[in-house]
Amino acid sequence: MRRFSRRDSLAAVTVLLTLTAGAIAWPALPERMIVHVDLSGTPDDYAPRWLAVLLVPGLTAVTYGVLRVAFRFDPGPPRVETVVIAATMGLFVCLQLLVLAWNLGYDVPNDAVLGGILLWGAGVTAYAVFAEDVTGS
Repeated sequence: MRRFSRRDSLAAVTVLLTLTAGAIAWPALPERMIVHVDLSGTPDDYAPRWLAVLLVPGLTAVTYGVLRVAFRFDPGPPRVETVVIAATMGLFVCLQLLVLAWNLGYDVPNDAVLGGILLWGAGVTAYAVFAEDVTGS
């Protein structure tokens, strides 16, 4: 049996954090929640509160599983796997907080959200490519 790794712990903590944030905000959240906005910041998709609160934790767990399988089939330096997983788990925490903030009535600047996601993607990709070039993996 495989032991529970630091990466597994990070994913579990991320799922628990996103679930806890949703549980804390639950009483103040609307019955139908915004779960997606278009590029102009206009809400374009809604879901029932229970689904919206569970969506990010569920996607977090699934994404972690996909990342683990991907790194098993295409292993790189262990540090790259750790950084990619940590950055992705951090992104999911931010996404849950953004969904909750939108639905609690906070003004979330769409440019900052889009810019943050683009920076995350560029940063993770650049790190992975650079680290694999340096190590020759």
